[in-house]
Amino acid sequence: MTITSRDGAPAPQPLEMFDLSLPVEHGLVTVHECATALADAGVNIDAVNYNAADDAQSIHLLVQDGDDAARILKRAGAAGITCRPVLVYTLPNQPGTLARYAGALIAGGIDVDFMYQATARGIVVAAPDLEAVRTAFARAATESG
Repeated sequence: MTITSRDGAPAPQPLEMFDLSLPVEHGLVTVHECATALADAGVNIDAVNYNAADDAQSIHLLVQDGDDAARILKRAGAAGITCRPVLVYTLPNQPGTLARYAGALIAGGIDVDFMYQATARGIVVAAPDLEAVRTAFARAATESG
């Protein structure tokens, strides 16, 4: 069964990718070192979320092959790496879209660990129950905005 959005288009289908997160000890130096190690190994970073504004400084890197990227970063000296599967959705860029999809997650009682925008890829969603996220987003695609 194909679920369609309110405008008749197919509901957004997610890309299955991986988010690598790690603590940042030396600010942008750590970001540079990680990006360089991955680039030298031919691994593309599809999105980045760097947070230096609080005590728990961290970086999130969106990649296609999480295990490979994590091994590369470990060989380069990075520590505390967490690799987890995430879903990446391309959503309409219009007022109310985030509200509709966040509302679907709330209505489904879905815990979300983090979300961030991946410019070329879409919105990244990490949650303990990715199937529940799929269901909620399919439902949100059918709702009127």
